[in-house]
Amino acid sequence: MIGTTHLNLNESFEEIVKKLAVTLEANYNISTKVYIGSTKIQHLSENVQIELIRILQEALSNISRHANASNVEIRFVDGIDDFRFIIKDDGKGFS
Repeated sequence: MIGTTHLNLNESFEEIVKKLAVTLEANYNISTKVYIGSTKIQHLSENVQIELIRILQEALSNISRHANASNVEIRFVDGIDDFRFIIKDDGKGFS
């Protein structure tokens, strides 16, 4: 479901990320906001984009199973020399 092994590479990176967010909301009732304010993401190789999606899938899977979160925020934003990939939730955390 969130960690599906098949990725439709005919879709854009942004579309895939948004679909993962919709899936999380639909299956776990966790409000999810996606912000993609990065132009640098488009210039990453397909392999790097796939790895970022896999990281996101794993993070969302962990949030849904362990965090007891109500809200998740996913951000891709440009820095001066890089970009930032941020996944933030309001879950319980751990020691």
